[in-house]
Amino acid sequence: MIALEQRNDRDNDPAEMPNLLTRTEHFAVLKPMKAEIEQHRKNALEQ
Repeated sequence: MIALEQRNDRDNDPAEMPNLLTRTEHFAVLKPMKAEIEQHRKNALEQ
């Protein structure tokens, strides 16, 4: 299964054309957030 992630700016781009994750500055923010979520999942499963 391939997961396609897409983030759009609905306020400034109602048509949601560009995927913000293709921009380095947005991807750089998402990567540590995803790692934190994964750690939270692991901790929750251990309890």
